[in-house]
Amino acid sequence: MVANPETRSELAIPMIHKGQVIGVLDLESPQLNYFTDDHVQALSILVAQLAVSLENARLYEQLARDEPAWSGELQAAQRMQGALLRPVPAVDYGVDIAARILSAREVCGDL
Repeated sequence: MVANPETRSELAIPMIHKGQVIGVLDLESPQLNYFTDDHVQALSILVAQLAVSLENARLYEQLARDEPAWSGELQAAQRMQGALLRPVPAVDYGVDIAARILSAREVCGDL
């Protein structure tokens, strides 16, 4: 099956990220032998950057999908950690003490 009957030259460059093909940049021209080694070299650099951008977009999309589940788990962990903390002493020792719990995603630590 011919997709474009006017095509006389084609250049297909795989988009590779971490050893896996995640897409292909396919260029066609109606001119015979149109694509040169310079085209291949320049487009290979572009395609490498596109592969990274596409993978980053996929990861961001996955993170956005998973965010609600993580939020619930972080809140449950915060409640558990709060239950483990000792209560504030009733006796005033003349010292002010404060603590705050932040999720590990925000500060790279829990307390």
